[in-house]
Amino acid sequence: MKTSLKVAISTALAAMVVLAMAVPAFASGGFLPKVGGDVSFVLNGLRASAEFAVRATGAPAAGEDHAPATGTLAFKSKGLRYVAKIDHIHAHAANEVHFGGSIVKSSDPSMVGKFVQVAVVDGGTPGRKGDTISVLVTDTDTHAEPMAVPVTGGNLVVRTN
Repeated sequence: MKTSLKVAISTALAAMVVLAMAVPAFASGGFLPKVGGDVSFVLNGLRASAEFAVRATGAPAAGEDHAPATGTLAFKSKGLRYVAKIDHIHAHAANEVHFGGSIVKSSDPSMVGKFVQVAVVDGGTPGRKGDTISVLVTDTDTHAEPMAVPVTGGNLVVRTN
């Protein structure tokens, strides 16, 4: 085989390996993402906390960007508490996961049945050194991008590979 052909094949294989590592794992049929945390933060001027454990249960359906998931989110803020059953997850990057589901229990009965979307970024170190969270409650199951706020205490861990 000619040297230039060997170099071209080696370069192509190296590029495929790099691309495979850059794509979120479930998109390539590998590891399914999961996220967990117990964090505090300030949301809309109020101290809040969230505890969550979510994992993908399969790959995304054809044409979908999110995978089915199982897990829960427990949210607390002044005057409001709720628990959501999480049913979908999406790895946006190696350290960023979005997940969502329906509120099943709340201190405010009008919240039950609403949808919650959460996005978390794992800054690589515990707590206040780069972790962010965003939480958005809506009437319909949308995939909106809520505004991220810094985690002020606790830790979250994203696993996508």
